Amino acid sequence: MEHAVRLEGYTRAERHAMTVAAADAIDVYGWLTDFKQFSSIAIVLHFEISPQHLGDLATSIRSLDVTFTGPSGRWLDEIGNRGPSEADEPMQGSLVIHFIQTEARVEAPLKVLPDNFMHR
Repeated sequence: MEHAVRLEGYTRAERHAMTVAAADAIDVYGWLTDFKQFSSIAIVLHFEISPQHLGDLATSIRSLDVTFTGPSGRWLDEIGNRGPSEADEPMQGSLVIHFIQTEARVEAPLKVLPDNFMHR
């Protein structure tokens, strides 16, 4: 199975709503194979898709409130303008969305341990 592409972008959208919207955008034309959440700073959605639906997927992902730059943006533009693929084998891909924090980051204070802590 060929790896299709790694899409990466960023957003200021609310994390929970964006996670659902991104999963829905992929589920319309492909299927999710894995999901990872890295605290409140990023999510990664792994998916498979039939090559015939790559253009539709690009349009669906472009509708998200996510800014894609560099190779991801170019790939979405290129695939969105290309006709359906003749390939039959499903392709793998991943979508990484970084969340720009709009709230102050809350950090727990560190506890200072006594020097002899490990020798007890």
